[in-house]
Amino acid sequence: MVCLVIGLIGVCQTPVTAAEPEASTSSSDPLDDLLGISTASGLKGGPVRVSAAVEKNATTGKDHLVVTASVESGVHIYSLTQKSGGPKPTRIVVDPSSPFLPDGDFAPETPAHAHTVDDIPSWKGLILEEHSGTVRWSVPLRQNPDRTSGSIAGTVSFQACRDSSCMPPATVSFSTQQVDESSSATNKPA
Repeated sequence: MVCLVIGLIGVCQTPVTAAEPEASTSSSDPLDDLLGISTASGLKGGPVRVSAAVEKNATTGKDHLVVTASVESGVHIYSLTQKSGGPKPTRIVVDPSSPFLPDGDFAPETPAHAHTVDDIPSWKGLILEEHSGTVRWSVPLRQNPDRTSGSIAGTVSFQACRDSSCMPPATVSFSTQQVDESSSATNKPA
């Protein structure tokens, strides 16, 4: 069992054993592995699950990479645009060897909840941008001229917190199903 104690608050979880997959690359649920879902924090039952898929954008008709974080109740993570001086912002990185690459910046489907800190002296006045529940970020895709097939892979780095404590920053991997230039994941110039 691993315990983290901050002040008077302690959090304990059972670590993943050598016989179980590491949560940073896969989860303990075989269905999650099949669907490309990863669990955060390297601990069994981590508070954030990440998955990714290629979906056609209903507005533009172009294929987008959609990265989804399912955040446990009572936990939140921070936005991609969280300002420095406080908690770590979320970062999404697509492996440059993926067959399709971002053609722009990731954007959340639902904006983060923003509020100003007034009860932590070192963060006083800082605006926190938090996501809880399920958050989906998407970005249009363009073909990688150096690669024509494979999975789109990458990582999501974030800091998960409860109202009274934060966990160390974590990075989890994601991977989509196999895509190639003949699949729907092509946004060729007109």
